[in-house]
Amino acid sequence: MTTISISEAKEKLGALSEKVLHQGESFGLTQDDQVVALIVPPQALSAASPQRFPTGAELAEYYARLPRLPPDEAEAFARDVEVAIAEGNRAPQFDPWAP
Repeated sequence: MTTISISEAKEKLGALSEKVLHQGESFGLTQDDQVVALIVPPQALSAASPQRFPTGAELAEYYARLPRLPPDEAEAFARDVEVAIAEGNRAPQFDPWAP
């Protein structure tokens, strides 16, 4: 990435924007020898942007495409979950404040 002072960039903004647009160059704008801003192509911003959260409809569509367990495995899994819940509910309660 090329660095350029803010005052120089102000004078050459048209030429800089052409290089960014047509050649994909990026520029760091400096003030007192420190980069304080960037001029980058729009593609760089979309690649660096955080990924958005999917909507409920998108999640439903995604989950609908996932492979399904065969019925016998699904039933065995459901039984295992029920047993784990029942055993968890019977676990002795620990009271950290009891003497």
